[in-house]
Amino acid sequence: MASADSSRGLIQFNVNVPGTRPVLMVDGGRISVSLTGIGVDGLSALNGADVMVHGMRVSPRDIVVSSYSVRAVGGFAVLDGQLQRGEKGDWNIALADRSGTRTLSSIPEALQTALGARIWIDASNTTRPQTFGIITRR
Repeated sequence: MASADSSRGLIQFNVNVPGTRPVLMVDGGRISVSLTGIGVDGLSALNGADVMVHGMRVSPRDIVVSSYSVRAVGGFAVLDGQLQRGEKGDWNIALADRSGTRTLSSIPEALQTALGARIWIDASNTTRPQTFGIITRR
């Protein structure tokens, strides 16, 4: 019987093999959980990232993903969401976990062309973040 579930772990994705599905490594990497469904869009850009996935567990090692949020990359906490521009020209990120919007004092110049994209960005330094990644473009 399928049940709603959330699980946190590290994304593992073999980018060298076409058609490879993302896997969530949980329990210190001892257990792998296959991730399928429309919610996996963008996970290929998150190899090694610490992610919380939400969806339906259809077996002990298979979750049909409805959504996910990135918690950390390279061991550092990150914000995950859609990059937006505020009315006053400030940069904002609408958080993917739907917990709100955070204002970013500035963003790296290379990220300024990603308006509307789903990104992750260094959460420890929102005044001058330098570490970021693009998950999916608009």
